[in-house]
Amino acid sequence: MVNLKQRSYQKELLDNDSIPFKDIQQNMKELNTVNIYLGGHAISIGGIKKLLPLCKADQPVLVCEIGCGGGDNLKAIEKWCRVNSIKVSFIGIDIKAECIGCAP
Repeated sequence: MVNLKQRSYQKELLDNDSIPFKDIQQNMKELNTVNIYLGGHAISIGGIKKLLPLCKADQPVLVCEIGCGGGDNLKAIEKWCRVNSIKVSFIGIDIKAECIGCAP
């Protein structure tokens, strides 16, 4: 049984240097599909909706995602913000520079 009471500082499997980047790209594509159809992006957007009332109306929002992969989640949030006329900026951080290079 895995102990989830303490944070793990081990690298994620996808962060392993021995995995070919083409496999990581395929995984990122599959994760985006899962997030679209099973609600992962919707959960993130729901979190943004809950936090927006805490922001000043006249200032743009800054969203930072650590471990952003190819940026698909940030792209989904950006689309929702655009539709809802919310001024927003984004920062995507990932341990693999190649992932950032895939971001839209």
